[in-house]
Amino acid sequence: MKKLLLLALSLCLIASPRPADAAAKSWEELNSEALAMHANSRYADALLLADESLKAAEEKYGKDDPSAAASLNTIALIRFSQGKYNDAESNYLRSLAIYKKSYGDNHLDAAIVCHKLGQLYFQQGKRDEAEQYYKQSLDIYKKLNMDQGLSAALATNDLAELYYFTGKISRAESLYESVLDRFRKTYGGYAPETIEPMEKLYELYFVQRKYADAETLLKEELEVYDRSYPRNHPHVAKVLGRLAEVYHIEGKDTESISLYTEVINSDKKNLGPDHPYVAVLLTQLADVYKKMGKTAEAKRSLDEAAEIRQKMAR
Repeated sequence: MKKLLLLALSLCLIASPRPADAAAKSWEELNSEALAMHANSRYADALLLADESLKAAEEKYGKDDPSAAASLNTIALIRFSQGKYNDAESNYLRSLAIYKKSYGDNHLDAAIVCHKLGQLYFQQGKRDEAEQYYKQSLDIYKKLNMDQGLSAALATNDLAELYYFTGKISRAESLYESVLDRFRKTYGGYAPETIEPMEKLYELYFVQRKYADAETLLKEELEVYDRSYPRNHPHVAKVLGRLAEVYHIEGKDTESISLYTEVINSDKKNLGPDHPYVAVLLTQLADVYKKMGKTAEAKRSLDEAAEIRQKMAR
């Protein structure tokens, strides 16, 4: 998803065409070809084209023109994909300076580059810098009255991810809830795009013991998957397994057993009867049986799990 987002943001940063000017079209063609090469992982070829695009733009319009900034962004994208983070950073920063000089501090192109810088710094583990640029991007979107749009939602999602990894649970939860709401409005209530923020929110709800919220979210996620996959699909089984665990914690043991049994049967077909995850599920099912005082059923599940582990050890 991150690669697709980086490419999409790069395409947004191609300067407005100047149809009467053949030179402008020339740099645009080179830049577009560079992006196409990058999309096909032909990074060396892409970099050559991007360098030519920058040269053409600078020769025609000067080094401080937005066309040069667009080419710099393409170079930065390629260098990011090559793991050349310092080069990517310098090109993004130079591009941002051009956009701010040309358009002012609060322009859409500046917001996009700030977002990309946040992603770059996050990848490098520079979390303070990442937070700074994510927030700067969102601040620009807000000033442009674009804070409810998809681009702002994607930047919010990345800031939420940063907070998630830095242990700022309540901040991450609030932002992911905001992202999920915007994705629902943009893509529709049961669109596949809503899955990623749902997954993160589930984890946050679970670690905070907000089991009722986790249950509601898992049921919604299940509906999304049910619209695209058969009931025995691995994606569906994963959600059912989580829901079974939540039911067990909530004391809904009958529902938990029903779901664990369904998931175990599904995973035996999808993964094989001796897969280690089947053993994990059988052990979890045994815990539910124990809680209900069904010792015979618990022993049967534990024995089957032990048999699988023995086969794995051979």
